[in-house]
Amino acid sequence: MSRITLHLLYPGSLKLVHWLPAMAVLGTAALVLLAIFVSQWFLLPLAVYLLAIWIMALASTRSIKIATLAVPASIIQLGGYGTGFLKAYFNKIILGKGRNIEEEVMMRKGK
Repeated sequence: MSRITLHLLYPGSLKLVHWLPAMAVLGTAALVLLAIFVSQWFLLPLAVYLLAIWIMALASTRSIKIATLAVPASIIQLGGYGTGFLKAYFNKIILGKGRNIEEEVMMRKGK
């Protein structure tokens, strides 16, 4: 959510890379819906991605426990960043809700 606030404070600071977790969340939701309504094969990209996380974590830590914990940790991290970004974008930019930009500046300056 802070990324959107920073974008409002410093226009031009929002880059394509900041959108990637949000796109991952939307893509995952789309794949799950397609798997439910069309074919379970749409879950294959998600399975491959999670398996790749597990393999890379295993290769770098040589611990099955850590590799296994890396999978839900990555889901939580990517999902949290992506949903927070989307929520802030929708609320602050689309709806204009939340603190106004002057309040944000004052808060950031500690006043």
